[in-house]
Amino acid sequence: MRPRRRLYSFNNNGKDGHNPYAALIFDTSGNLYGTTLLGGTHDFGTVFELTPKAAGGWTEKILHEFNGPDGYYPQGGVSRKKGGGWTEKILNNFVDTDGWDCQAGLIFDTAGNLYGTTRYGGVSGDVGTVFELPA
Repeated sequence: MRPRRRLYSFNNNGKDGHNPYAALIFDTSGNLYGTTLLGGTHDFGTVFELTPKAAGGWTEKILHEFNGPDGYYPQGGVSRKKGGGWTEKILNNFVDTDGWDCQAGLIFDTAGNLYGTTRYGGVSGDVGTVFELPA
């Protein structure tokens, strides 16, 4: 059995994200992407990229720091659509009947519609929803 290796250690230094909570994804170049529950300038969490170094190890780049109005404490991971680059776009502001507290990851269908779940909300108020955001 091969021993596991630590690829990167997060810091609670007011800049770095910390407390990663969700699954990671790879891109075709071998970079890892994920979210942290906390950290960044506002301590509302981050989206990060880890890039492998030629000589070994990984370099972290903060792609986004949540600031409150655009979300906070992300508990789900990131999803990737075909295409390049990253742009933040608020797709929906949830209200109680829509659901709230999205903790799981999101998925795309072949038409580009986005699907996910919420932990709370819905017509019963506290039992959650499954949602679709059209492309």
